[in-house]
Amino acid sequence: MSSPAKSEAPQALPVVGGDRSRARIFWTEMGYLALLIALAVTFLTVPALKAAFQGSIGVVPIGIPWFGAVGGVTISLTGVLRNRADWLPHYVFWHIARPLVSAITGTVGYLIYTAGLAALTQQAQTGTNKGALISGYVVAFAIGYREEAFRDLLGRFVDKLLGRPAQPAPANRPRTQSGSESSGRTE
Repeated sequence: MSSPAKSEAPQALPVVGGDRSRARIFWTEMGYLALLIALAVTFLTVPALKAAFQGSIGVVPIGIPWFGAVGGVTISLTGVLRNRADWLPHYVFWHIARPLVSAITGTVGYLIYTAGLAALTQQAQTGTNKGALISGYVVAFAIGYREEAFRDLLGRFVDKLLGRPAQPAPANRPRTQSGSESSGRTE
């Protein structure tokens, strides 16, 4: 007869470098979100600051890059939370830079959007039409959230503009850390 098996205490899984980088990115993105919220509250409650920017930087309302950055933080947090089992540590720098990249792409998207509105209607003046401004915030957030898709679209547009032949999309596109399809470029 065999003796009963000894019960072994469950062993904790080893912490892999990717787990640590994932946690760091989570807290970095939460810090970005706290900073963005603090900037918004400060801007809305300090009249001198609001007067200094007059609600815009050039022709771009101050909320446009802010909403783009919030979109970037949101998609990075989505990537951190969605990719628990398959976190790729080499995306760390991408996640760190993403709010800035998203603020820039959100702003460029807004400028393209308002130029299109201006071409279609005469009343779409940057920052003066409330409906256009609110939809501009939505455009900035959406482009900040999906900046990779926007960069791909902009790249195809520039290729057409310059007369370059379009590159066919790979049949099996790799997934990015946020869970969206990748263009196949390294980021």
